[in-house]
Amino acid sequence: MAIQIKPHPRWACGASVVQEILARFREMIPMPRRLITVAVLAAVAGLAACADAPPPTPAATAARADRLFTVFFEPGSAAIPAEGRASIEAALAAVVQARPRAVIVRGHADDIGNVRQSMDTSLRHARAVYDVLLDRGVPGDSVVIQGWGEFNQQIPNEPEVRQPEFRRAVIILR
Repeated sequence: MAIQIKPHPRWACGASVVQEILARFREMIPMPRRLITVAVLAAVAGLAACADAPPPTPAATAARADRLFTVFFEPGSAAIPAEGRASIEAALAAVVQARPRAVIVRGHADDIGNVRQSMDTSLRHARAVYDVLLDRGVPGDSVVIQGWGEFNQQIPNEPEVRQPEFRRAVIILR
């Protein structure tokens, strides 16, 4: 039985490259493992396509940047300030326009206190934004909240320094 692979239109490599890779795998893997061969081949072809794919256009990069909305918080607080409400309003407008599959709210915190306190604070930041989104009509099953604590910050951190960039919730539209 000959296995024919039709590359996805987004793959950068052609069918001949895929057939060559498949031939090499047939030599290396015995007949009963053909299914594994096909799965591995599909993964390799997909990765090869990623490596050969052209870089994103500036317009695509700008479109991604438009899908991030940040709300900053005061130290030790999960109350949303006026500037944060404006950012949430912009996110709500984008939700109506773009109809994303998912809305992710990632909470962050500074490293004042221990790791558990930072994690709790980041979850409170995310939950505060989540509550506003739900109150304004975003379906709850399309919103995911995450607490990142003091980790995955945008800028380097000096220990025990209170920087407003660390106390934030980021709304991501996907």
